[in-house]
Amino acid sequence: TNLDKNKVTYFRLDGKKFKSLLDKSLFEKPYDKIILDAFQMTCQDLIQSEWPIDFIYQQSDELSLVMLPRKNKNGDTTNMLYNGNVTKHLALLASKVTSLFVGHIFTILELIARAVPGGDISTLVRYEKIKNHVKRLGVSFDNRVFQGAFYTHRAFMWRLWDNGRNSIN
Repeated sequence: TNLDKNKVTYFRLDGKKFKSLLDKSLFEKPYDKIILDAFQMTCQDLIQSEWPIDFIYQQSDELSLVMLPRKNKNGDTTNMLYNGNVTKHLALLASKVTSLFVGHIFTILELIARAVPGGDISTLVRYEKIKNHVKRLGVSFDNRVFQGAFYTHRAFMWRLWDNGRNSIN
């Protein structure tokens, strides 16, 4: 099955094993700066990647991505990556987000460890524990795709409502 290159495309990536990741006393609640920074860096990388992503919304352990139809200078709609193959989009985008996110966690930990004055042992031990915890869990993302402006609008309205509801709890 292929995606329709003339329709707005909405991907929702959902983090797997995040409850287990954050259950340990290794991270600050509700979200550790390491996790937030890793998500922000992942979003920045995605916007600059080969994927023609126009908008990203991140909440909790989920990313919502929107790709608008692309037109060439003649006004014709251009082809999507992988000719719109749904399976490739789902698998490769989830894989890309997973590798970016985990890679950014490790990069952040390495930068912080280098910046610790005099090599504060308790901080270095904490970051080593986090690194091992992330490796052991195998944090990843799954992916869903929907098409059409109506569905995309409804999905974002629901995400905003859900964010408000979760911020009250």
